Amino acid sequence: MKKNSSRIYYLVIFAFISLLTTGITSSTYAQKNNENGVEVPNILSPSPTASELGKFAIVGNSLSTGAANSHVELFTYKTKHLSLPIGIDYSSTGLKVDKVPSRTGMDWALSAGGVISRTVYGSPDGDNAFAIPPADFPNTAGEPLKTYLNSVISSRYDTQPDIFTFSFPGYSGKFIIYNDVIKKLDQNNLQITGNMNDGFFIRTPDGVLYTFDAVEASAAIASSNVMYRSKINNAWFLSSITHPLGDQINLVYAPCQFTYVASKSNAYIYFDGLIDGSCNNCPNIPSKEEITTIINYGQYVSEINSNSTFDGKIKFTYAPRTDLKGDFYLTDVTYKDLSDVTLKKASFTYADATDRFYLKKLAVQDQVYNFDYYKLSALPSRLSYAQDHYGYFNGKNNASMIPKPLDAAYLNTSAPGGFGDRNPDANFSVTGMLRKITYPTGGVDSLEYEANTIYANTTMDCNVKESTFQARVSGSAEFKEPPNVYTSKPFKITCQQSVFVNIGCVPRQVAADGRPLYPLGNYLVIGSVRNIATGETVSGESLQAGAGQHKTGNLNLSPGDYEIVLKVQGDSGGSMNFEYYTGKPAFDGNIEVAGLRLKRVLSVDPVTQQTKIKKFYYGDLTTGKSSGKIYNAKPSYDSNIIRYTKCSTPGEQSGIFFLFSSCAYTKFSSTPNFSAENLSGNHIYYTSVTESIGENFEGGGTKHNFNLYLDGYPALIAGYLMYGGPISNSGVYSQALEANLLNFKKVDGTIIPVSETKTRYKSDPRLMERTKFFAIQAEPTSEIVNTSLPAVATLPAYKGINVAQYELSSAWVYADSVTTTTYDPSGGNPIVSGYSNVYNNTSHQLISSVKKYGSDKKIIQTDYLYPQDNITGLSAEAQSGKQQLINQYNISPVLDQSETVSGTLTAQKRVNYKSWSTSVTAPESIQIYAPDKGLEERVRFYAYDAQGNVLEQGLTNGQKTSYLWSYDGHYPIAEIKDISYADLKTKLGSSTITTFSSQTPGKAAIDSFLSPLKPAYFSSFSYKTFGAIESTTDPKGNTAYYQYDTYQRLISVKDQYGNIIKTVNYHYTGK
Repeated sequence: MKKNSSRIYYLVIFAFISLLTTGITSSTYAQKNNENGVEVPNILSPSPTASELGKFAIVGNSLSTGAANSHVELFTYKTKHLSLPIGIDYSSTGLKVDKVPSRTGMDWALSAGGVISRTVYGSPDGDNAFAIPPADFPNTAGEPLKTYLNSVISSRYDTQPDIFTFSFPGYSGKFIIYNDVIKKLDQNNLQITGNMNDGFFIRTPDGVLYTFDAVEASAAIASSNVMYRSKINNAWFLSSITHPLGDQINLVYAPCQFTYVASKSNAYIYFDGLIDGSCNNCPNIPSKEEITTIINYGQYVSEINSNSTFDGKIKFTYAPRTDLKGDFYLTDVTYKDLSDVTLKKASFTYADATDRFYLKKLAVQDQVYNFDYYKLSALPSRLSYAQDHYGYFNGKNNASMIPKPLDAAYLNTSAPGGFGDRNPDANFSVTGMLRKITYPTGGVDSLEYEANTIYANTTMDCNVKESTFQARVSGSAEFKEPPNVYTSKPFKITCQQSVFVNIGCVPRQVAADGRPLYPLGNYLVIGSVRNIATGETVSGESLQAGAGQHKTGNLNLSPGDYEIVLKVQGDSGGSMNFEYYTGKPAFDGNIEVAGLRLKRVLSVDPVTQQTKIKKFYYGDLTTGKSSGKIYNAKPSYDSNIIRYTKCSTPGEQSGIFFLFSSCAYTKFSSTPNFSAENLSGNHIYYTSVTESIGENFEGGGTKHNFNLYLDGYPALIAGYLMYGGPISNSGVYSQALEANLLNFKKVDGTIIPVSETKTRYKSDPRLMERTKFFAIQAEPTSEIVNTSLPAVATLPAYKGINVAQYELSSAWVYADSVTTTTYDPSGGNPIVSGYSNVYNNTSHQLISSVKKYGSDKKIIQTDYLYPQDNITGLSAEAQSGKQQLINQYNISPVLDQSETVSGTLTAQKRVNYKSWSTSVTAPESIQIYAPDKGLEERVRFYAYDAQGNVLEQGLTNGQKTSYLWSYDGHYPIAEIKDISYADLKTKLGSSTITTFSSQTPGKAAIDSFLSPLKPAYFSSFSYKTFGAIESTTDPKGNTAYYQYDTYQRLISVKDQYGNIIKTVNYHYTGK
């Protein structure tokens, strides 16, 4: 998304500062045209740049979910080779009533490091042994089956792996631990090791090690589940980042402990009766409200530092929370240099609102941002019953959160506390969402939302009782002949059904002894149901009653319009009634579902006061049909419960021998039977989203189409369906990947294409793996499993055992090909170009080959080889260096890159690595392809220090250049031409160089240190404590001094005589 110009700092730069590119990398080397075809890398640090300003991209959305997302970058903590961004993130799709604010306020989260968290399924992994099912399960029979079931039910072995989710800068994914092996659910080239006791370790393809061993634990106290009452490790925070060259970022945490009520739930349970068995001793299962309380043994980051004091540190300051006793909220983030001087600071201001707090103001240096939210004064109390199916606020005055049963038999049964309306209402779920951002520039962004929707086109569903109605008529008569005839109001039957009819006849006048005054034959009530369209009477049982009689009967009614006809004769009062239901009606249109999506963003420019609009459409632009796909559109809350009770004496029924009786119940719960969200945490995705610049595409538009696979429910194998169980991660094969992007303009109501990009994805079978798991549930008694059964008994023979199967898949999905089509201004004359990717090596999962093509039909192929690939022609030293990279899991450097055009080799570059020491593996030479000579060495590196800094390099057979480093090895202080590093050590002294490299010298100290080199041709540099250049001196002795403001921004450059030669002014737009 492009940033609004009103929110970007504008710099008035009166003179430009030349920029020097920063250090060499292990993966690429810049190739420039000169007489040798390549230059040695420029390893000098950059001059101060006026463009290094805080970026704030607040208004955006996750297009495939409609969520309003944002990221605010505060600072980036850096060492020589590592960097760790610090920021906060906003994300919301509506007010979740039970949600607890984070330490940066409701719907905001601090991003400072990373975490591995786990979702527990069954028993917590590690608490009990894992029961691997027999190979033929669930078809296992006899003793092997009995042994397996006993291990699960009696010995409480686990059958479901927990799912671990990791997130740290640049990476996210999931894994499980199965049979003591970590198995990734999203295939990637991360190396993941560790366990729940010692922590986890993730090494990225560049060899950087991320350690997660700051443990957070929790215990859940609920009346019905004692399994999680013990403290369970459920999160491992990032504690350090270590580069192969030795620098390390450390994250320091402080402990905290707090207790809070996480949720409330209701359940009503009704006894339906005895299914089978020889005794009826079914237990009473009480209805209840359940409260889940969480005890959190938490961690919060208090400091970030490194193993070099020169890098300074970041301090996090907190204050005690009032809504969550024992926890804290973030007040300040402060970046300090090695002398403990504050370099940068971010401060947070909050507003309290009904058991919650919201971020109202963020001040990053002199940049102040203000945030406003919708209807904070109308927030419900936490844990309120005013929740829709997904927990969003719906404003209803509910007595409980159990939706009304559709079956009238249950609805009419007395339910303690009553039922609740769980339908969504966007007018209420918008409460507390981000409404407006005011920027330091005076610019304003206003955010508007709308309800999530899905499109439905359905016929009448008679399997779902939408509503129940009464058809009735009554009347009276005084004489036997002729009878009085009464008809009911017309009613419509929508589904074929059998109705249970009641008809009665009551004498109007009776004698003193209660008998009718007239002969009984004078009294009669006859009822019938007539089809209005045909005039025919529905045939069926005789429906008539005499004096004082109440009769019942059944009628079969087909869809149609009807009325009841009632004939009453004699001194009688008569009535007839029955109950009928309607099925779920046919529907064609969009249906509101839970949560909100971003509808419009209105951006006001502070200078022109003009409003720019960006609008989002989540479906077909012509028909308006929503493209939303929901994981669980209308969750179900009723479930069947079977309890097996042992009879005191065996009995026999219908020739079947019974040791147990089966008792049936129906449970109505406020908790859905299955998860309302998929494993990614989202409940809805959109397959088509269009962005409009302007209210009606006045500035054009962009249409996005996404591939989508939804996660799946478990499959019933035996017994009764288990609710609340795990789900299959089917979505791993394509979780909202963008498949098509169309840029267009709208002219006179017609869409004209500008460009279109199509991406094809491949789920590579080489790393695809599917593993079946089983959730097994039984009555809490081993007698059921140990009951005497035939030796060949199979799973269905075991009473009281429920088994569900689900699947966890591991998939490697990547962009296989990308095709781009551009059009002329009228939308015609398409020009097609594109490329395809090939991945040859599953060990590193890096691109091996890219084939590009254009309208000229010429195919340009670029091939890449990495340390784990087979590379021919390497020297023994280069082969050793290659192996050392593999040993360090530094597998991403491109060692050989070649280009062919229509099959002819046109260019090739090879970087040969060497193990200079146990800790430093770095390039020794660079070879370039020459058509008449093949690969030819052009650049050579002669020496590195222990931190991987280049000490000497040069063009092969050309001039050598040496470098001296200081500031704890972070920055070069001198570049000396035409001298070897060995000669430098002779002139300055090896120990002197080593000692000086760890110091933090000023310019005078550097000049003194370098004085023995004169009159050698060299440049020198000095630095501020926060890493910016303080001075530069060229080989002729000309010195430039750089000055900064209190925010470490460059404000002027002076020459050695004190004359200002460059000035930089900073202005906000509109000021």
